[in-house]
Amino acid sequence: MEKMRQLITISKYCPKVLLLVAMKLYYPYMMKKWFRQYKNVAVCEDFNLIYGDQDRRKMINNGGTEIQMHVDGVLENKELDFKLEIYYSGIWLHVYTPRAIRETVALVPDKIDRSDYEKFSFGKLCPYSFERQRTSKEWKIRKEAILKHTPLKKPSDHILMMLQKIKYESSKWEVDQPIDIILFFNNLSLDMVCMTLFGSDFMESPLKCPYIDENNRTKNISLPQAILNISTDLDESYSYPISQHLPVINEKSLGNPYKRDKKNIEQTQKSLANYLKIKEISEEQVIEDYLNVIDAADDTLDICLVSCLFRLKQNSHVHRKLVEELKSCGITAAIDDISELTADKLSDCDYLTYVIKECLRMDPSSICTAPYMTYEDVEICGVRIPAKMNLVLNFIGCHYNSDQWHEPTRFIPERFDPSSEYFLKPGTGNHNKITVKMMLEIHWHS
Repeated sequence: MEKMRQLITISKYCPKVLLLVAMKLYYPYMMKKWFRQYKNVAVCEDFNLIYGDQDRRKMINNGGTEIQMHVDGVLENKELDFKLEIYYSGIWLHVYTPRAIRETVALVPDKIDRSDYEKFSFGKLCPYSFERQRTSKEWKIRKEAILKHTPLKKPSDHILMMLQKIKYESSKWEVDQPIDIILFFNNLSLDMVCMTLFGSDFMESPLKCPYIDENNRTKNISLPQAILNISTDLDESYSYPISQHLPVINEKSLGNPYKRDKKNIEQTQKSLANYLKIKEISEEQVIEDYLNVIDAADDTLDICLVSCLFRLKQNSHVHRKLVEELKSCGITAAIDDISELTADKLSDCDYLTYVIKECLRMDPSSICTAPYMTYEDVEICGVRIPAKMNLVLNFIGCHYNSDQWHEPTRFIPERFDPSSEYFLKPGTGNHNKITVKMMLEIHWHS
């Protein structure tokens, strides 16, 4: 009888569940039909209910990248202001062009603002961080507090330490030895971000953190390693198709790996709380805001570093010119003596600055901002966008805009040199003011 009662109870909810599933599956078709009427919105026609749009999967399966997918779209049609992307069951509207970005930013925060979408799935490491809060007086206080208590604006000493560490680690590599360069830079990036946030002694802290591995065995590992592990584990858990189509399983931590992730998050936050000694805002907020910064740096700083190596390898003339500058400015010789390697010397390397900027233009560490949402119906560039639509400001549209850059697909560091012919694009003025400054404002708003 008890089992019968349970079956009857479950059966009561079946129609509601089926209706919700049907609506969730039909909604992407509704959005595709709606946005297809606008010529300045790209809509992928190759779509299925399991994975969503197929253009990203095809690009990656053919050895391409997500960045290249957006670059191809921008170059094929300069009039595209938006791209509708359906990834599994998630629906996103990418804002491409400078004019569309300007109109979008003008509506922030009254009609468009940051979204807490996926805060208990992809963002469950720090669901209440300032990145996922709507604009308010309290939000501004929190943002100012996290910047005040961290030396993010003065990382010069750590840059010098990073150069020394790269030199030391690479000296142990042997000829023909296979090196996972992405993993190397990923670990290096985590070290540098943690030292920049918490100080140089953080990496040597004896504090241990209990952590459950994929075999459900608990080990005591260092706090920096726990932070790296949980960020990687959450990415993997989020990428499972079941997590995408039934996010409640992830959000409510129903079964492993989600249940295991929840326990590891709690232990990591607790261990970090024992390390931090900040009083200005609540401890819980501080922890989540710090973890948000660390999580944002994961798989972004290493992308920048690897991109620089890749671009230099592709463009030997740029490599030679950069090496010559580093020698003439005393950087190469000073690496052996850290006391001689100063931030002032690095700031004198103009061509190094141009190379870094060009790497970030072609291979941005993140192709878009944190998620935004329309909180009411809006119209941008003639496109009517319904309320509760997820938006991201996509940088590729600005970075590869042929109206603002000479030959945008070529790696030309000189485009950031005011004395170079590539610095200005006829009829557009100074692209530094049009795109770079605007991007900085958008990042600050995010």
